[in-house]
Amino acid sequence: MSQLQISTEQIDKAYDIYIIRPDGLVDLLTAPDLESCIEDILAKKSYNIIIDMKKTNYISSAGWGIFIALIRNIRESNGDLVFVNVNEEVRGSFNMLELSSKFNNFSNIEDAVSYFKKEK
Repeated sequence: MSQLQISTEQIDKAYDIYIIRPDGLVDLLTAPDLESCIEDILAKKSYNIIIDMKKTNYISSAGWGIFIALIRNIRESNGDLVFVNVNEEVRGSFNMLELSSKFNNFSNIEDAVSYFKKEK
């Protein structure tokens, strides 16, 4: 049975930046939970999203597909979705799918927040 816990927090009100922290496995069964979490943020008209992968043990193509499906709408709304702390467990699939050409990836949250602040 797949396990995933997701926490969400608005970490900067002035720039409307949210961080999502998936903890566990993102697979076919849990990917809809992550998608719902992102869509809840988008429903608030918030489009600056950081995905902290520090505690994500695995992400399947279903999980990556969520980000790919949503990124166009986010960018058309003058926002972005970026990753931080992509650990060794998921770095392989991130690189194999060549997602570094589609998404910004930062080594820490502070750099990701600075990115959003420079974009405005």
